[in-house]
Amino acid sequence: MKYILLSIFMLSFVSCMSEQAEEDSLSLNEVVRFEPLMVTVEDNERINAICGALLDKEDILDVIVTSGNEYLFDYGQKGCQESSFPSIKRVSTTIQRSELNYFFRPKENDVFGFSDVETTTKGVLTQICANTQNLMNPIQTSSAGALWFTTFTSSEHCQSDAQGICIHLQRGSVVDDFYYKIHTNEWLKIKITNGNRGFFTERKLISTAACSGKGFIEKRASLK
Repeated sequence: MKYILLSIFMLSFVSCMSEQAEEDSLSLNEVVRFEPLMVTVEDNERINAICGALLDKEDILDVIVTSGNEYLFDYGQKGCQESSFPSIKRVSTTIQRSELNYFFRPKENDVFGFSDVETTTKGVLTQICANTQNLMNPIQTSSAGALWFTTFTSSEHCQSDAQGICIHLQRGSVVDDFYYKIHTNEWLKIKITNGNRGFFTERKLISTAACSGKGFIEKRASLK
């Protein structure tokens, strides 16, 4: 029943989201001021739905590890100095456990750049899910880092629907007092309905953080 209600909820706001999609987001290397504000009711509802789906997935991760379920991704990545994105490759993975952490392990020693299995306590959504009762945007992630986020995503990068909710994450490093330089843009679409509930079905990351000079890395993955 809760999934039926959630699907109705999703259908009710998808059309609204298309009208309120984010304007030009913070660009890589843009310097912005750290000014936390309470998130909107709509953003908070969608983020709670995402974190709830992650919690449900966490309940069955040990079973998934034991079962040896296979997860197929179309995956590709480019390096800092590469000028074009390479061909997408099909990567077969299983979920493995190391102490309290879960990760995707490619079966053929293929490269897969999103190895962490996202949960409410591990991965890029940890600090957001830990603060849903009093959620401010941006969030201080460390003494030198901050995280901006929104579920009002541009359809160019990620389109929410009745099956999944998109969230856009932007990370920055401090440059002077309350000012941060954005180094990473990342989009995830989290499945909120039956069948792979709590898994990302689409993911894209663009970042200058690991590039010493000009250029940026880019990673894309979609769950098949």
